[in-house]
Amino acid sequence: MLVAVGRFEAGELRSMVRALREAAAYDPYGEALYGERSHDDGWGILIARLDGSAALHHRSTRPIFSSGSDPESAIPGWAAGAPVVLMAHARKASEGTPVDLASTHPVHASSAWGDLYIVHNGSFDRGKLDGLIGEAAPHSDTWAAAVALASRIRGGISRRDLEWLLGAERTGANLGIALLGAAAGPQVIVGSHYRLRGDASDPDLERYYRLYECASDGGTIYASSTWWSCTWGPGDAGPSGTASSTAAPAASRCGTFYPPLNLNFIRMNRAGAPWGTSPIRTSSRF
Repeated sequence: MLVAVGRFEAGELRSMVRALREAAAYDPYGEALYGERSHDDGWGILIARLDGSAALHHRSTRPIFSSGSDPESAIPGWAAGAPVVLMAHARKASEGTPVDLASTHPVHASSAWGDLYIVHNGSFDRGKLDGLIGEAAPHSDTWAAAVALASRIRGGISRRDLEWLLGAERTGANLGIALLGAAAGPQVIVGSHYRLRGDASDPDLERYYRLYECASDGGTIYASSTWWSCTWGPGDAGPSGTASSTAAPAASRCGTFYPPLNLNFIRMNRAGAPWGTSPIRTSSRF
């Protein structure tokens, strides 16, 4: 899971998705917790100018690391140097869920207030989501979550909307959400929410669900622990010095992560709060 907001050069954007490709090919945290070595059930990317002038939403059910996939080529030329939001995700489907384009993140749902996109690590309770949307969801739990949230919002996504959605959380809800095309302006939310089990698996669970905040000269990157490890190398503490790998140009300072049961409204931009070269961060906790 990867969300970036700000102004980035073309090489920085490419380095972000390159690191996601590496992370999807081998996920040591997923292997330790679930026995899943890779995220091979599709991938997708959303990149949009924050002024609404251009957007690209690409998804594939092929693994991002397969020989026929070239995620770096998905970065459009108009994205370089412009204020953008980038959301990217490599999927490992939950058991029993379909592998199809509608289920591939960033999932999309239409609302009266704009287009809603979600990337998600974790899982929701499908039975609870079916109740929220009034039907048995034909696609993934994240697709159903997007449809449910799109049907609830009024003008924009509120704290109460997110609390309501988390009522259907099952294993975890690390979320990246973008509402684009709203009259009040774009809204981007990134949050981390998961519960420890109180048993011997907690250290592995905590490492798996860590969501990192990484600063760069042009903006801020929010990414899962596996992306972070491909950028900085494995470890439990923030790095000191230079990044070790492919995303080094994009993430010059990285290491903040969010603890269990904490959903940070890291970026909620509305009218009257112009986008700068780096995100304005406000924080709330449940």
